[in-house]
Amino acid sequence: MQFAFRNTFNMNKDLYKYKIAISIEKVRFNFNPITLRDQQKFKQYLEAQSYIKDLRRFRPHIRIQTFIDYRRKQPGQKLKPEIEKKRKAVIRDWFRLVLWYVRLRKAAKSCQTHF
Repeated sequence: MQFAFRNTFNMNKDLYKYKIAISIEKVRFNFNPITLRDQQKFKQYLEAQSYIKDLRRFRPHIRIQTFIDYRRKQPGQKLKPEIEKKRKAVIRDWFRLVLWYVRLRKAAKSCQTHF
């Protein structure tokens, strides 16, 4: 380990005032399966975070929970045909969002392998 200090530091001429250099001859890492699994999960988490901004633009405004709550208020009764049609459209939109997420992940992975 080496420390270098400049007593006569000129901001216009010198690149640094303090400099630290570390020389390591041997570095040893021990990984076990749990550490590797956690590292992979963290990588997947970071990858998913990078997609959030794009996915939020296409996220449906109505949540499926709205229809679940509506059914709980009227147990044993079928939904009106127009509400059932809307429920199916909302579920279809959420399913499309999941498909877009999968496609986005595949596209990102294929770009990473080519570069």
